[in-house]
Amino acid sequence: MQRAMKVQADFIYQPTSGKYREKIFDIPTQDFTIRNWSWVLFTKTDGTEWAGSFHGGQVNQRLVTILKDLPFVFIVSEGQGYVVNAETEELLMCTEEDSIREAISIGDTPLVVYANVWGIFTFDDSLEIKKLIVPFEFYFVWFKNVSDGFLEMEYEEIYTGELKKAYLNTKTLQFQE
Repeated sequence: MQRAMKVQADFIYQPTSGKYREKIFDIPTQDFTIRNWSWVLFTKTDGTEWAGSFHGGQVNQRLVTILKDLPFVFIVSEGQGYVVNAETEELLMCTEEDSIREAISIGDTPLVVYANVWGIFTFDDSLEIKKLIVPFEFYFVWFKNVSDGFLEMEYEEIYTGELKKAYLNTKTLQFQE
């Protein structure tokens, strides 16, 4: 019995013109700041490859995460977030946040958690972004791992610079320190 292939997505260097079918993804901006581009190679469930180019945001961070059991891929291009359906090659959503520093998909659910300097956000297969109420103030946050329904994170407290740990219950979306 052949196992079904899953959607795949990985950052690549700018491909040679014509090597892949390519789509450009951009967001309308009010400023005319020169921003970097990132390229992602997508592989559909049938093995077909295509490339997407994504206009970057404000920070030097690139991440790719795939939602569980869906062809939805969350791409962070230099801090700017995009959700693309890898099968249909459609842009489903862009985030307002263009300084995303961390992102993780929660393994057994179609939940994505991401963070910038000012907040922590989630979305799931409904693509509705929710800003979480965070009981601590941070400058940086790092997502460590998911275990037993909790996302472990480390953060730099904004006033003291101390590194502390917190846990997000991925079912209730409530924090514990």
